[in-house]
Amino acid sequence: MLRYLNQPVMVAALAAVLTGCFTSAAPVNEVRGQVLGGDYSVKWVGDPLPASELAGKLARLLQAFEQQMSAQQENSDLSRFNRLPAGGCMQLQGHFLRLATAAVEFHRFSDGALDVTLAPLLRIWGVHSQPQSQDRRGPPDPQQLAAVLPNLGQQHLHLQDDLLCKDVPLELDFSSIASGYLVDQLELLLRDQLIESYMIELPGDLKAVGQKAGSRPWRISLEEPRDDIRVAQQILDVDSFAVSTSGNHRRQLRVDGRLHAHGFDMETGWPLQHRLVSVTVVEPSAMRADGLSSILMVMGPEHGWAFALSHDIAAAFVTRRDAHYEVQRTPAFNVLLTDKE
Repeated sequence: MLRYLNQPVMVAALAAVLTGCFTSAAPVNEVRGQVLGGDYSVKWVGDPLPASELAGKLARLLQAFEQQMSAQQENSDLSRFNRLPAGGCMQLQGHFLRLATAAVEFHRFSDGALDVTLAPLLRIWGVHSQPQSQDRRGPPDPQQLAAVLPNLGQQHLHLQDDLLCKDVPLELDFSSIASGYLVDQLELLLRDQLIESYMIELPGDLKAVGQKAGSRPWRISLEEPRDDIRVAQQILDVDSFAVSTSGNHRRQLRVDGRLHAHGFDMETGWPLQHRLVSVTVVEPSAMRADGLSSILMVMGPEHGWAFALSHDIAAAFVTRRDAHYEVQRTPAFNVLLTDKE
């Protein structure tokens, strides 16, 4: 069975950079910081309330999220759940409950392709701690891998109303959907403050809403997949859409020089070896875009492509063929391109 891992990278494999961000006569404000192990940015047009006041609201939301969901905080709700023994249960609320509910739905929708019980594998392989350019020398100890395999698999996780229980001492990692979820939460906060034009960027995900000066939509340039330089290839209109990229053609897991895909085989504990290096998905909901890009990434180039077509997903696939990259876009994705081929 195949399961997904999500590298914390900014939208970059079909890279997303907003061109001409917020060229507007209205005031532009920005808050930057770190969350989920990466940088975030929130920009908004206009001034319905003092920037410092909104910055404080954003900071409190992010702090509350990390208090519940940070794997690095020993006393977070997630860390406490991960320490529970087999048979342990926890009553959930807030962010944790919403993410767990979404994980169950994505797991069912994808026939198990998205699985949030990968935390031990990510730790053993050093996924979240590997520098971008590092080539891992040799695989983990086989005995170490064998010891965690029985504790993997979302079939051992049960959510009944707000009670989350585990059959085995598994550990959760929500990196496949957490970034998109947080984009949606930040958007709700901005809309509650009557802010109508904004851009939110988190590791792997962004969303832009509203218009620039002259009633022009926000646009994202899609980077041509090349290792040497960054070249803008095509343009997306993204007003009221979120963009999520899973994988990155510049950041791939290497073991003794051999490239591996962004995902794991849950039966062996080894990284996947298909040719798909990234998937970009466009959806109104950032969490749905995040989850779908995760699902398609682990499914691979053939199964993922068929799944995207059958569910009318706006997706772009980047695959490696020898020394070159190929980009394949679904019809739903092509509709969003401003310079259609």
